[in-house]
Amino acid sequence: QQAVQAEANPLDRLAGGVFVGREKEMDELRAGLEDALSGRGRLLMLVGEPGIGKTRTSEEFATYAGLRNAQVLWGRCYEGEGAPAYWPWIQLIRSYVHDRDPQELMSEMGPGAADIAQVVSEVGERLPGLPAPPTLEPEQARFRLFDSITTFLKNASKGQPIVLVLDDLHWADKPSLLLLQFLARELRGSRLLVLATYRDVELRREHPLADALGELAREQLSQRILLRGLSGRDVGRFIEITAGISPPEALVEAVYKETEGNPFFVNEIVRLLVADGRLERPEEEKSWSVTIPQGVREVVGRRLNHLSKECNGVLTVASVIGREFGLDALESVSDLSGDRLLEALEEAVAARVVAEVPRAAARYSFTHALIRETLYEELNTTRRVRLHRQIGEVLEALHAANPEPYLAELAYHFSEGAQAGVVGKAIDYATRAGERAITLLAYEEAVTHYERALEVLELKEPRDEAKRCELLLALGDSQFKAGDLPKVKETFQRSADIARKLGAPEQLARAALGFGLEGGLETDETLIGLLEEALSALGEGDSALRAKVLARLAGALYLSPSREERASLSQDAVEMARRVGDPEALAFTLVGRHFAVWGPENVEDRLAVATEIIRLAEEADEKETALLGHGFLLLDLLELGDIPAADQEIEAYDRLAEELRQPVFIWNTVLRRATRSQMDGRLDEAEHQAQEALAIGQRVQSENAVPFFGAQTFILRWDQGRLQEMEAGVKGFVEQYPEIPAWRCALSLVYRELGRE
Repeated sequence: QQAVQAEANPLDRLAGGVFVGREKEMDELRAGLEDALSGRGRLLMLVGEPGIGKTRTSEEFATYAGLRNAQVLWGRCYEGEGAPAYWPWIQLIRSYVHDRDPQELMSEMGPGAADIAQVVSEVGERLPGLPAPPTLEPEQARFRLFDSITTFLKNASKGQPIVLVLDDLHWADKPSLLLLQFLARELRGSRLLVLATYRDVELRREHPLADALGELAREQLSQRILLRGLSGRDVGRFIEITAGISPPEALVEAVYKETEGNPFFVNEIVRLLVADGRLERPEEEKSWSVTIPQGVREVVGRRLNHLSKECNGVLTVASVIGREFGLDALESVSDLSGDRLLEALEEAVAARVVAEVPRAAARYSFTHALIRETLYEELNTTRRVRLHRQIGEVLEALHAANPEPYLAELAYHFSEGAQAGVVGKAIDYATRAGERAITLLAYEEAVTHYERALEVLELKEPRDEAKRCELLLALGDSQFKAGDLPKVKETFQRSADIARKLGAPEQLARAALGFGLEGGLETDETLIGLLEEALSALGEGDSALRAKVLARLAGALYLSPSREERASLSQDAVEMARRVGDPEALAFTLVGRHFAVWGPENVEDRLAVATEIIRLAEEADEKETALLGHGFLLLDLLELGDIPAADQEIEAYDRLAEELRQPVFIWNTVLRRATRSQMDGRLDEAEHQAQEALAIGQRVQSENAVPFFGAQTFILRWDQGRLQEMEAGVKGFVEQYPEIPAWRCALSLVYRELGRE
């Protein structure tokens, strides 16, 4: 009778399958949805151990959200190494654009469509003829991409509320996590609900998700919903619905005690009891004893034992392909083909070991990651390596016409199969995958690919030091773009050491330029020595590379007493760039010259340099370089006291900054506004703008954010007659930046104002 009543309740099977309990968690999810429907976007985190029901609860909630007229888009993270960067975001955007009217889609994406199309190729297919995005610095380019995606999703949610489900976030790539953090900051005022699931038991301190969660918690941008085991009553109801019996209390207690209410464990044990025939006449069982033998993988193994040998063989091969796999690749690697292969897959689907992927013909997915992991780990190393090689070769043939979207997957399989005789292919695909990751602004993924290429290179005989040097140069560049600054100099130093041994001057010069990418507020003697060595190795002949090294050396000497030397070096750099006729190198050296010679006596010279930078940039349509030129020019004009002309440059800078949507330029815009407010005596407004600039500067991780805020606050407090408040802060800057005399001048001024002569 209870079983009949259970079937009569349609909510138990609302989203298909068995769903019991979770009343409190569902209430929290529904409340979050109500906020989103009312225009108060939310980020919810559904958290728990493997098998606890995170995905199942999300599916149930997604069905409810659909009934409330919200559009639900899914992005599932992938535990294998071969997934493209931004994979969960690609899935959900791809799903959205699939049936969207192109005109409506263009309206929602606006100028950001070109940026999004870089990552989601379907956007370019739906909106042909999009212009190429501008060439930008790494952090700025990624800000523009994130801003474009965020703006698109917010615009799309205006017509119909949107629920984004990011499943298995513990497997997300670092760029995807950074995009989530960016979106989370912009959710207020939108009709977006983001629901992310992750395993809390897998989060070590060094895990990328741990950093992301820490930032979200610090900024109070997310709500955590914890899933724990089902109650004893819920376990009984689960058995009742699944097995179609009224379970004896002793059975419920035994299952609950052994599983602690983990739904996956409960489900596996009940399946085993059914398979063993123990639930046919439960009243005849004298005692109930159930066990999870040494963990869930043995439970999964016993479940797989009930499948045919052929089915197990197919699933084992599929586990090497990944959590999700295509029939075409599987058929090429498996011992079965045609109808026999389909029969094996149908057997696995009937047993709910795998499921067909919705809206994707001939694609399947393991129903739980633990099933795939169990099969994969049962393989011995030799068999696993050979399968990875075979799968790599199959994917290579399948995607020969357009391999670019699959480079990460190819790099993964060939790297894992490198010991089977494909070292060259593994290095090549890892390198190409790294290059593609850079174009997609997935810098952390590029780091992973180049590191993998370097690991595989260890297997190559004889040793290829020239290739190692090139890979290290690429790795260092990727680390810089990813913001992994502590490793950047170490990597470029390693590449410089190899270049030195090889007698390779160009590689040595590139290593020296890379070593100096992260400029600081102190003189770096190691950098100066490396740049001087590179110049010596390059010889006296003109080249764009030599011009850049000269310009970088002049900048490295900025805080040293050798003012004449850096002026001479920067002049030589500019003249050489002119002689070789390289506009990009000329712009590089002019930017370096404006910085290197900056002093109170040469403002007219600097005006000419800034004007030429703007001209070169406009001729080449390089908006970022043009913006740098306008920034230099307005400061030069301020020094001359030409306020109307400086205000015109501020307007030009603001227009370009708004067009480029890059945080460092937005920060500079607010900085300049604060300066102008101070000059006009609007001190309250200036203080508010200075604080706003500090927040933006810290967000883009500029090391100058705090010193610039300190300088503006110093002037404000001076104008307000409150300079005594600055004594401790100025002393701190004096200690932190001993080579910058301005702070010692500021401290002496504080003492003078306080009468402490």
